Amino acid sequence: MESEISRIAEKIASGKKYANIAPEAVYREVESAAGRYRKPKEIEKAAKERLHAVSGAFAERETIDTLKEALKSGDLETAFELHASTRERMPLSGFYDRIFDVTGKPGRVLDAGCGISPLFLASMGIEVTGIDMNNGLMTLINDYASENSLPAKCFGGDLLTDALPDGHYDIAFFMKLLPVIEQQKKGASASLIGSADAEYKVVSFPTRSLSGRNVGMEEHYTAWFENLDIDGEIYSKFIVNNELVYVIK
Repeated sequence: MESEISRIAEKIASGKKYANIAPEAVYREVESAAGRYRKPKEIEKAAKERLHAVSGAFAERETIDTLKEALKSGDLETAFELHASTRERMPLSGFYDRIFDVTGKPGRVLDAGCGISPLFLASMGIEVTGIDMNNGLMTLINDYASENSLPAKCFGGDLLTDALPDGHYDIAFFMKLLPVIEQQKKGASASLIGSADAEYKVVSFPTRSLSGRNVGMEEHYTAWFENLDIDGEIYSKFIVNNELVYVIK
């Protein structure tokens, strides 16, 4: 069965839609699907559905190409608009200033499941280490940071199988990440947060759906997270731009 899992994972990873996704994440989802289905086509379909759910639009090369064009022209505003989570936080300066009012402006941060946020943080002069399952996206950020002398270094990887980058950070960000982590592996959030070596750990959750609907997300995530056994104490809690933010110290 292991050889069949590898074959299906390689097939998915070589396809157009998921070529940017970290191979470790592809293999893990295929392996998970193989525990629920027997037929290769069913396994492949289930794995692709999960990958789409957790990787979003940036799994697709067309979106990566659009971002590449925006970065090439220096149009960061358009780049930030391309990613749903970043778009909801705009203006980004106000969003992060609200966090830094609590933590102080950091010198060095870790951003787990970072998306394109390192581009903005690095533009503020903050040294950013990012990790995300989208290898293609991380390469774009690294190239742009290098060409524009920004202090950002990002890595492609699977947060459920790869260790977080080494080092001590002023802040470790886990922004809108935990629901995605729990969707892939229940109970994995606490250990992921605990594995970061940082003075502050900032965790956030959406309070509304992407369409703007209030469907009880704030109440749901509040009850779930505040009953989670994590290393540290809740230092601050607030809502900014329809995002529930916890600062752990």
